[in-house]
Amino acid sequence: MADLLSHTISMNRRAGVWKSLMLRSNSKMLAQEASTLGLWWLSIQEILLDRFILIFFLLVQKTFLVCFNYGVHSIYLLNECISRILEVLAEENQYDIVKFCKNEGLVLLADEVYQENIYADNKKFHSFKKIVRSLGYGEEDLPLVSYQSVSKGYYGECGKRGGYMEITGFSAPVREQIYKIASVNLCSNITGQILASLVMNPPKASDESYASYKAEKDGILASLARRAKALEIAFSKLEGITCNKAEGAMYLFPQICLPQKAIEAAKAANKAPDAFYALRLLESTGIVVVPGSGFGQVPGTWHFRCTILPQEEKIPAIISRFTVFHETFMAEYRD
Repeated sequence: MADLLSHTISMNRRAGVWKSLMLRSNSKMLAQEASTLGLWWLSIQEILLDRFILIFFLLVQKTFLVCFNYGVHSIYLLNECISRILEVLAEENQYDIVKFCKNEGLVLLADEVYQENIYADNKKFHSFKKIVRSLGYGEEDLPLVSYQSVSKGYYGECGKRGGYMEITGFSAPVREQIYKIASVNLCSNITGQILASLVMNPPKASDESYASYKAEKDGILASLARRAKALEIAFSKLEGITCNKAEGAMYLFPQICLPQKAIEAAKAANKAPDAFYALRLLESTGIVVVPGSGFGQVPGTWHFRCTILPQEEKIPAIISRFTVFHETFMAEYRD
C-alpha cells in the first residue's frame, strides 16, 4: 500500500520501510533527528527553514524522520507512536502538522499502525482524520491517506501480510489512477484479507465472543507495557545509557555514551560506534539491536533500537545477559 501511494504521487537512506520506499521513488529525505531526552516534537519552524516539499517519516507516531522531496507535495507521518523512540506524538503537534499541510498544499500520509500500542496512562491515540475534521476541513480540503496493518497492534500477525489504507480528499481523476495501479497487482493473500477485515470489525460488546476477546486483547497490551517498562528501567540503570519513557509502539531507543577508546576501535574497524557496539552485543549474547546510525540521530550521539517483543518470561534473562555484556564492554574500553 505504501509502495503504491509512494509511486503514484511521486514524480520524480538507509534502514526502514518508509526510507527504502523513498529511495525507490527517487525522493530526497531530510532527517529531523530524534532526541532521547524529552518529548519528540516535529518543529514546523525548522521545516519552514528548508523549502523542499515535505515528506515526513516517523519511526512511532513510531521516530522520525522528516523528509523533503522535490515535486512530491506530500508528508509521510508515522503516527501514533514514534517507533524508534517510543513516544506518542502530542495532539497539539498533530494540529500544527495538519495546518502546515493545508497551508502548503501537501498530501498527508499517516502511518497509524501503532494506534493500539500506547502504554502511557496520560496519552491517547488521535487519528489524523479526526484532527483534520476537528479543524473544520471537509472531504475535499486536505488529501489524507491513513494506513493500518495486522502486523502491529495487539494482533501482531506480521506473516499474514494484511492491511489497508483509507484515502480521502483526492480528486476523482487521482483516485482513478490509484485504483488503476492497484488493479495491476495481484490481490493480497486470502488470510491477510480475512485478518484485515477482523481488525476493522472486532467483536462488539453484544457478541458472545466479546468477553474472551477483550480479556485477550487487554492481557496482550498489558504484557507489552510491562515488557517496555522493564527494559526502560534496566537500560536506565546502566552506565552511560539514557532511555526515553516507554509510551508506545514496540521498541525502545536508548542513547549510549561510548568511551573514546570504543569510538576509536569502531573507527579502526570502519564501523559507526553504535554499529560496533551492536555487533559486539550480538556476538557475545545473541541479542539483536539496530544501531541508531541506521535511522538518523543528532551528530555525535549514539543510540540503538531494541524491540520489546520477546516473551515476557524471557525478558529478565535478556536483561541479565545485556547487563553483563554492557558492563564488560564499558570496562574493556574505559578511558
